[in-house]
Amino acid sequence: MSDALVRLKEHLNTLNPAERAAAEYILSNPSESSRISIHVLASNAYVSPSAVVRLCHTVGFNGFKEFRRSLLTELAEEETEQRIAATQIEKNDSIEEIITKITKSNIQSLYETERLMNPKVLQKCVNLIRDSDKVIFLSLIHI
Repeated sequence: MSDALVRLKEHLNTLNPAERAAAEYILSNPSESSRISIHVLASNAYVSPSAVVRLCHTVGFNGFKEFRRSLLTELAEEETEQRIAATQIEKNDSIEEIITKITKSNIQSLYETERLMNPKVLQKCVNLIRDSDKVIFLSLIHI
């Protein structure tokens, strides 16, 4: 699963000060953070390397290497997404070009959804709904 930045954003408000400083540095410098060593990252964020390791564990990774791999994958996927987004439908596009662009956009949306899904959380939700006596669905409409 390649969602290092997503996980950092989700946990940002619950991190201790050192972990938060490291997370904020990574979020502000994701590309650089994916290429530097844990010691350089810690130095740049003004924290210890152990704080970076704790951050990685807190957001669900086994360590910095796994986190960095996930970050690299996520950045590569974002680059691909940006290339696809750059192929917006233009006024002079043919029907075939429009179909291709819409199809690529839909495929990318599905990949993004898959990347954000957490099977453990989804299973917990399924179990809660299954074990509930009553389920109420609500909807808000903004106009």
